[in-house]
Amino acid sequence: MISSVPGSGVKYKIPSCEELKGCIFQHEVKEMKEYVRKIVADSTTGWVGALGKEFNKLKGVFWAMSSSYCIELMLEKIGMTTSAKAILDKEKIITKFIYEHEEVLKLVQKHTHDRDLIKPSKIRGALPFMTLDNIVYEKNEPKDMFASSEWNLSIWASRVESKKVADIVEDQSF
Repeated sequence: MISSVPGSGVKYKIPSCEELKGCIFQHEVKEMKEYVRKIVADSTTGWVGALGKEFNKLKGVFWAMSSSYCIELMLEKIGMTTSAKAILDKEKIITKFIYEHEEVLKLVQKHTHDRDLIKPSKIRGALPFMTLDNIVYEKNEPKDMFASSEWNLSIWASRVESKKVADIVEDQSF
């Protein structure tokens, strides 16, 4: 940190980035005190983490974690467990195979009546679980697709990766 301008004889301590953020934030909150009561952030490393002690000085303003972020963290932890990870890995193999090959995707959509297996979510961590739920819900359609004459006559039926996906879909434990 620079503590003075060389040759000027004036001693001045230049504030750190954190100090500037805290000062600016505190000034903004003071101006909007009647409107700001609660700050919702994605993580502790956001506003409160950067502001540190400065945030504690603000009376009447509260900080809270975003509920969607909390859910995302919980799902992330669940996804790390051995049993959930094994199932989610199988889900990734299935969806990656289907969505990387246009002909396979068209065939799946034909059998699922144009319903996507991947459902978008605002909570990023929920996507694998929602996709898994859709695969389980639509399980008979992909099974029918792998047993169909269209599939058996396609170039995909004889490929190793296709057989692996078909085995996962047809597996009773999945």
